[in-house]
Amino acid sequence: MYHTYDFRAHLDVLFMVLTIEDSWQEVRLLYVLKGIPMSNQNNSSSSSSSSTTTTNCGYDSIPQSLFDMFSKSKSTYQKKAYHCIKTLVQLFSK
Repeated sequence: MYHTYDFRAHLDVLFMVLTIEDSWQEVRLLYVLKGIPMSNQNNSSSSSSSSTTTTNCGYDSIPQSLFDMFSKSKSTYQKKAYHCIKTLVQLFSK
């Protein structure tokens, strides 16, 4: 079973990592906002569908952006979507 409070703890850690001011901060922010480009996404659909697995929450295990997680969870996990937006607001208000 999925628990929203578990997700909140992960977002808190993510927020702390994203607010570290160093030379990699911009790269980390872009990866969180845009997602991490996967090299196998450019391959044919038959090879990418065989390498994609599904987690116990029903999401693909391919890394997603924070916006992707929000859009997938806004109808089924409203609290998870709320925490995504709250983290973004906190991040951009710094």
